[in-house]
Amino acid sequence: MTQLTDFYLSGNQLNGSIPSELGNLSQLHNLGLSNNQLSGSIPSELGNLTLLTGLYLSNNLLNGSIPSELGNLTQLTGLHLQNNQLNGSIPSELGNLIELTWLKLNNNQLSGEIPASLSNLSNLFKSKSSGDATALNIISGLDISNNQLIASDIELIDFLNINNPNWNQANASITEPVSPDDGTTTPVDDSVSTPQIGFSDCSSNIIFGLCNNYGVLTDVIFETSANVAGGELAGTINNKGLLSNFTNQPNALVSGGKLTGYIENEGTLANFEFVGAMITGGILSGTIYNNSEVGGFFKDVQLAADTIIIGGTLIGNIQGDCEAPAKLKNITIKSVSNLSCVIIDNSNKESISSKIGITLGQGVQFADLTNLTGTTDGELPVTDGDSTGTIAETNLPSLNGAININSRGKTVNSNALFASGIAVNNGSFERNVLSILSDNIDIRGRIEVESAHIGQTIDIAVVAAQLLANNALHYFMLNTSGDFIPWDEDMGSLLSIQTVEASATPIEVQMYYGQLNDIGPINFYIGYRLTDGTVIYSPETLKITITE
Repeated sequence: MTQLTDFYLSGNQLNGSIPSELGNLSQLHNLGLSNNQLSGSIPSELGNLTLLTGLYLSNNLLNGSIPSELGNLTQLTGLHLQNNQLNGSIPSELGNLIELTWLKLNNNQLSGEIPASLSNLSNLFKSKSSGDATALNIISGLDISNNQLIASDIELIDFLNINNPNWNQANASITEPVSPDDGTTTPVDDSVSTPQIGFSDCSSNIIFGLCNNYGVLTDVIFETSANVAGGELAGTINNKGLLSNFTNQPNALVSGGKLTGYIENEGTLANFEFVGAMITGGILSGTIYNNSEVGGFFKDVQLAADTIIIGGTLIGNIQGDCEAPAKLKNITIKSVSNLSCVIIDNSNKESISSKIGITLGQGVQFADLTNLTGTTDGELPVTDGDSTGTIAETNLPSLNGAININSRGKTVNSNALFASGIAVNNGSFERNVLSILSDNIDIRGRIEVESAHIGQTIDIAVVAAQLLANNALHYFMLNTSGDFIPWDEDMGSLLSIQTVEASATPIEVQMYYGQLNDIGPINFYIGYRLTDGTVIYSPETLKITITE
């Protein structure tokens, strides 16, 4: 193990603390543990990994301070610690990491003065001398927003305003000095400095921004910017943001938005998108999309009348309403499951009926759900299961043509089929769209693999490219956390956003969801890679042009 160079366990269900023994892997170049449930502090021993170029610990439950020893990692190009519960100040030693092109500390509980040494990080994505982009800034190379930080150094403030224009979002006051007419410098009066915004304290009945919930929230509205973790929910909850790792109390109704993490449901969850690990118990209602990229599943749930579930996995006791059965499309049923009073897409019949340990109880039917779009206008046609049906729940534009490149670089045409589109603010999916910085962007794809690849394990990859003013293209690839990582155009180095076993059923892919923070045109590609290094992709792209 001491010769290990790359260690990726992102997007699993890991919990507990990060072992300090990882600091003994002296040859490690990349350490990826993002998108898990890891807690505790970041081991200072990671500062021993002097060959490390990428450290990815985002989207966990890590707390404590950022070790100053990380300043020893002078080869580091990417440091991703966002979306945790880290506190204390930013170590000045991070200014030693002059190779950094990505420094993401946003959505934590960091406080105190931002060290002036961060202005040493000239490889972050915008010019220090002007606001003109000199490299791709799809997501700002520097992001320290949503903390409780202050800055008083003039040069540092200029640097932050250029590299991370929203750096003071939900941060404390800017204490920038002002210059009077005589050319001297005097400090700003604290009484007139920018008000401190800080973290949401979860005490309001309308919540914006990041909130770590340690109690019970009752009858609350979560706005689109809300990112709320932990605690319990009660009463009626109107969710437009992202909720994670909570308990839903009996008789509580949570409706809308995105849910992630591990959720214990004793009430009702309705009309949401799931991108997490597990929902167990309670009632599910309305139209539900399971777009989890980590194999997330629903366990031991009741399904209210006319519930629709599209995608994902079910396990345990799944009980529908026999008067108005739930509709299940493009789903996987795990062994040791019992289903009652549901209608299942007939394309799933063979795999479900042949799997040992699945019991189909009363009221289970198979039907053609081809035209299921989230609403029902009458009875669905029940079939005998002989017809296959298709999966086309999202109307995505087709991408014409596909290319197969083997590990030796030989290129041939492929019979794989790709479809993909971009929707702005829940609009229709298009190949070419315009948006502004505040728009919510939903990018999805669909892959029908080559017939020869059915049954093989494949890695799905997404690449983004931006054409700069000098006509230079900069390429980036997405990882499982939705981060944009610089790509060297080597097919072998592509990161995977999703790993699946290919079948004849088209694969639905959530390519990106959220906001894009750079002005100008961005193109997206989708493809997949086999274990032997062969890459199949569509040369046609999606294009989004972002304006202010």
